[in-house]
Amino acid sequence: MIAERYLAEHLEGRSLGILPSRREFAGRDGGRDTNGMELLVRTLELPAELPAEPQVLAAANTNVGLMAGLMANIGERNVVTVGAMGPDAVSKALKATILTQKYMADSLD
Repeated sequence: MIAERYLAEHLEGRSLGILPSRREFAGRDGGRDTNGMELLVRTLELPAELPAEPQVLAAANTNVGLMAGLMANIGERNVVTVGAMGPDAVSKALKATILTQKYMADSLD
């Protein structure tokens, strides 16, 4: 991530983590309310070892539900690394992350 490289001297062995969530935004100037995505960005401890390549890859035509299931399965045992390139693939990866949070809600508490 660009921000991570920019902040490298301040992160001291930590990384940036992104927690997406679905959110309703009030319409502006009398417009309709709309649903959107809110991103919570925070620093996290890096795992001792990360895979050389992402464990899960998203594409523009990825089935979000299947991807979320795979992420939840891996997430039960380990950190999940996700790769995506392009706006549609990144959107699918973020949506799958939100679904994964729902799938794993009980184990994340």
